[in-house]
Formats: sequence, structure tokens, C-alpha cells
Amino acid sequence: MTFLLALFLAFAKRRDDVLIYNQSGVKVRNNVARLNLPFLNASIVIVATMTMVCYIMYTVADDVMDRLGSDNLYVTSLFVLLGILRYLQRILVDDASGSPTQILLRDRFIQCAIVGWIATFWIIIYF
Repeated sequence: MTFLLALFLAFAKRRDDVLIYNQSGVKVRNNVARLNLPFLNASIVIVATMTMVCYIMYTVADDVMDRLGSDNLYVTSLFVLLGILRYLQRILVDDASGSPTQILLRDRFIQCAIVGWIATFWIIIYF
């Protein structure tokens, strides 16, 4: 999950590099000329889908449910889906794919999705 999330964020950052290159001609990285928006958009969507599927598979895995003592962990998938969709909206629609940290710190919807995920996870495990 960590690898897929890191890959997702890395593709989003490369997309920002391509946007900068297309708008100003400045190469943020040497290989930016070999990338284009359609490729990066497709890569981002593929990795986002893989991340979501792997998270759902994680929440319904028998060993995870046994270890955490609940078979309702799949409910937390809603918040993961909302967070990923909102991040996709920010990078694909709003072209705000710069710093993932800045997006996280400024986007209330993503912050609410994270808090909702944590709260739901906590309720499912401890109640």
C-alpha cells in the first residue's frame, strides 16, 4: 500500500513537472521532455485504481480481520476512495499537482477524509 501510494504521488509530481515544462519551457528534471500529459494521466488513474483495489483486498483479508478483531474494516474503504477521488480532482481538473504536502495541508475535504478514515478505523477496532 505504501509503495502504491508513493507511486501515485510521484506520478502526480511528474505531471506537475510536465505542466511547468509545457507552460514555460523550463525543464525541472532532465527527463521531463520524454513525458506527456496523456501518459501521466493514464498512469495516475491506473495506479489510483490499483491502490483502491489493493486497499479493499487488505481490508477483507482473513489474517487482517483476525488480527484486528473485526470483519467490518471494508467500511474504511469509503474514506480512502473519497480521498483518492478528491486528490485526482485536484491534480487532473484543477492542475494543482505540485506539492502533495501543500494539497494535504490546504484541502479541507482531503483532511476530512483522513479524519473520517482514522475515526472509522478506531471505532471498528475498539468498539
